[in-house]
Amino acid sequence: MSANGNSRSSGINVIRLFARVSGVLIGGFFLFIFIWETLQSLHPGNILHVNPMDAALLILLVLYGVGMFVALKWERKGLLLSLGALGVFHLLSGLRTFLAHGLRATFTVYEGVLSPIFWVFWFPVILYLVCLIAEARKPGKA
Repeated sequence: MSANGNSRSSGINVIRLFARVSGVLIGGFFLFIFIWETLQSLHPGNILHVNPMDAALLILLVLYGVGMFVALKWERKGLLLSLGALGVFHLLSGLRTFLAHGLRATFTVYEGVLSPIFWVFWFPVILYLVCLIAEARKPGKA
């Protein structure tokens, strides 16, 4: 620890590094796929003609990806953006599955909110939360 008490522990730095790398990889990959699919469409206006629920889910995932990049510079703001986007995404996704297939399908692994594909998005968010909580619990200067 430095004389002024401002240095971070190496454990928090390692967790933060994993959060940043995984956030950029996951969020960047989704944004790349989203942009690529939008540009490859024969009619670019087709992206606007999806049903409102799918459009909302896509917008929330785009906000998640943007939040992961914002977290590189402003950790709290990016974390809050990604956390909010993912939370609302899972609520809307669960609601859509519930309305289409019933309560049982909402909590299945392949159709509902427990799909492992979408839970991967939570990994960097949880790591950022661990960093923020660990730094908040550090004792201040004596």
